[in-house]
Amino acid sequence: MTAACREAGLADPRLEEIATRFRVTIFTSRVNRPTLDDTDQAIVDGLSDGRAS
Repeated sequence: MTAACREAGLADPRLEEIATRFRVTIFTSRVNRPTLDDTDQAIVDGLSDGRAS
């Protein structure tokens, strides 16, 4: 979950134990740019160049 948030450019989730329960808070404000793999980058490049097919 932490890795997925980091890859999406989000802050690490807040993990809390509250009595007998567990809460995860996922923040939606971006703190970094999302991590793009080669395929994602090729798609972004194609869209920005107008070469999308």
